[in-house]
Amino acid sequence: MASEYPLLYVSNPTVLRQDRTTNAGGSKTDFFADRDQAFAALRTHITTRLATVQAQLQDNAQRFCSSGFVKVRLQEKAWAKTHRPVRKLFTEDNAPVVAGDDIGELVVRATPAGLGRVIESVGKADKDTARRRDSHGKLVVNPNRERSEVGALEDLRLWSEEDRRLPNAKDAISVFEEFGLAPMYAVRFFDPIDAALQKAKPASGHVAWQDSPADSFVRSLVLLGRKLGIYVVVEHGLDSMSRAYVGLVDSPGFAILEGFERLDQMGEQLKVDGDLSLEAHKELLHLLGTHPNVRSVAVPTVLFSDRVSTFEAAATGQRIQRRSTVVSVTPAKLPTPVKGTSYPTVAVVDGGIAATFRPWIKGTYGDIPEDERDLEHGTNIAGLLVSAQSLNGSYVQRFEEDGCWLIDIAIHPTDEFAGDYYENGSAKFLDALEGIVARCKAEHGVRVFNFSLNNRTDVLPNQFSDEAMRLDAIAQRHDVFFVISAGNAKEGDARAQWDSRPLYAALQLSEVRTDTLWGPADSLVNVSVGATNGAGVQGCIADAPARYSRRGPGVRGSIKPDVCHIGGADRDGDPNTGLMSVSKEGMLAAVKGTSMAAPLAAKTLAALDLEMGGHAPREVVQAVYLHNTYFAPPLTRVQARRTARHLVGFGYPRPSAQTLMLDRHTFGVVVHDTLHVDDNTIIDFRWPRDLVDEEGRCRGTARLTLVYSPPLDFTFGAEAARISLDPALRQRKVDDKSDEDDDEDSDDEEGKAGWVGRLKPLHASGLKRTSREAALLLDGMKWSPVKLLEGNLRGVGRSSEWRLSVNYIARDQVQFPEDGVPFAVVLTITDPQKEANVYDDLQQELVASSSVKLNDIRTALRVRPQAR
Repeated sequence: MASEYPLLYVSNPTVLRQDRTTNAGGSKTDFFADRDQAFAALRTHITTRLATVQAQLQDNAQRFCSSGFVKVRLQEKAWAKTHRPVRKLFTEDNAPVVAGDDIGELVVRATPAGLGRVIESVGKADKDTARRRDSHGKLVVNPNRERSEVGALEDLRLWSEEDRRLPNAKDAISVFEEFGLAPMYAVRFFDPIDAALQKAKPASGHVAWQDSPADSFVRSLVLLGRKLGIYVVVEHGLDSMSRAYVGLVDSPGFAILEGFERLDQMGEQLKVDGDLSLEAHKELLHLLGTHPNVRSVAVPTVLFSDRVSTFEAAATGQRIQRRSTVVSVTPAKLPTPVKGTSYPTVAVVDGGIAATFRPWIKGTYGDIPEDERDLEHGTNIAGLLVSAQSLNGSYVQRFEEDGCWLIDIAIHPTDEFAGDYYENGSAKFLDALEGIVARCKAEHGVRVFNFSLNNRTDVLPNQFSDEAMRLDAIAQRHDVFFVISAGNAKEGDARAQWDSRPLYAALQLSEVRTDTLWGPADSLVNVSVGATNGAGVQGCIADAPARYSRRGPGVRGSIKPDVCHIGGADRDGDPNTGLMSVSKEGMLAAVKGTSMAAPLAAKTLAALDLEMGGHAPREVVQAVYLHNTYFAPPLTRVQARRTARHLVGFGYPRPSAQTLMLDRHTFGVVVHDTLHVDDNTIIDFRWPRDLVDEEGRCRGTARLTLVYSPPLDFTFGAEAARISLDPALRQRKVDDKSDEDDDEDSDDEEGKAGWVGRLKPLHASGLKRTSREAALLLDGMKWSPVKLLEGNLRGVGRSSEWRLSVNYIARDQVQFPEDGVPFAVVLTITDPQKEANVYDDLQQELVASSSVKLNDIRTALRVRPQAR
């Protein structure tokens, strides 16, 4: 029986900890070996650039301060941390690294004197390729450290207006007017300005300004306040990123508002007195665009649903057409809660849920009047959470069973009222949301929040959206999950319908550049969802990426969206979408959008959380959830999956009922632990006997998923994750013969000790890069907090000895967290021929060889759920 084969959980993971052994590292690489003329040209170029920046800093000292921030770009071959030019060039004394931008881009704090010392070090680089004899008598390249570090460089320049992404004043004013926002700009800083702001308060008396970027910035605002009305709203809530809002009113002066509580008190006045004159905005933006302490400037974003709920036309006598919904005149038949039955709980962050679902609503939050909210969008979402299975009979095996407790977080107003409640856009919205998250988690135990809202701003490859950073912080602080829609392409920007031929589908994607993922779907630690077509729509391939679903990837190294689900097909002129829900009037409604895919994915996550007791470590819940993803035709073939990877992520989440129970042909185990400095986790075991032939060759399929919670520092841009955990499943070598290593990241000593990696990242493209590090970063998910590997083994190696390991690598000059890095790893091994008793064999093997205690994961996590 299926019940005899549960997913297993290691209850004593500390027995798997072993001392971490690594390569010594630190070897010097000559990136220009035997190319001395090219190196000479590079050295001249770098020296010239340094001198230019040095002169720019001297000029800035007359107006602002004597220090500034310089972007240093490394060549792709030098992306590995061992090649960072920080031992001779950009040292703590010369020009320390304080931030980052894109992959391989460092931001250093610089002064004219410090850059002078860097120029001296550049001059010490070997002019010619140097060699020495190694311990075997072989001549090897041996550059001095300066040549190695100079050779790692590609270019450098002072942080510029282009880097700050300065908005156009006229466009900014249009946004403020359209949404009724108070005129203010979201400003990110290199150095925090909190202490400098204290000096600018009226009670401070005589102010002794320091020669620093932060003091200089606040002093510049105070001076500008003699001409314009300037105020600063200090934002709290992001530990690693310093940000504030700088706004304009129509009377000269300078004021400081501490936190969004003060914004609540003065928000209406700031709108009434707001200065919307073009000249004032140009003058403020000029300061923000030129000051060295300003990292970036943006117009506050507003969060939108993908719904315009006004009636547009009558399609037939039986339907009413809305932009994203076709509503029938047939009442939807909804289930009612059954006493004593356990249901998952999902909080819906939206415009509210109609009274039709009152029996399922456990709590309601928000005080925005109903006529200033859109109930249609939230009600469509509720319909899918409560009754997707019965409303969509063809998906019975793919949807969760009907029934879901709802928490109605009705805090999203319609567009015309956005500024009435959230004067600075999404920032205040998310501040309000965090307070509600804390309350409803305490009052209702909910951990999964459906977030089908987007900022309509394309995700950047080197910078997380403000909303993504804030949702990540909220999720980690309160131990919850946000399930976020990827966003819908604007009208006219949707792609052609998916082509069943992968090559043609790839060509279609290459022709479109207007479907980039919208924030906050770039969230690093939450789950974002893309949409696929519903079935039964003429001209649309069922389960193919929907033509409107926005495309990742997220910030470098992250697979986004994480998963996909059915969001409904979009075919011009056809009211059918292949996905049914409920309208706010309680009628059947054909729906479409990534907003509709998100609740289907959210419910499975909530159901899985319920099955594991409602308090399982977040890494365990997310790892099991992602481990059990799958692809449906037309994306089952590898080439099709690779083509669609940035639209569907890791695939569909399997329903929770199919996740925690296995069969005799599949063994599955979960390890949750905290990795500490100089430790790794290792399980040595023998491959299932029936899957090993007489010569020791091993067969079977294996899947390995790792989810971990790294320390995040968003000041480092695309390199925000400061520690990377790396999983591997390796087979022992029995001789020194060449044996291809499928493990793309084997820097540790295991590779040298005779272990061969056998799994590859799920979406590894196989594309050649200029360096192994570049391949790992761009294709192998290195530094991503989610890693999923798999392999179809058809008689590999000559040994039945295998090793599962979790190791780590920290970025240069990063201190490992004292509390460690929590992680969960899931491994399943299957006999695809459905013959061998893999489950019992490996269960006995692990207990005998590793002394682990294995329990049903539901029992181990106290899972028999109570009805609630």
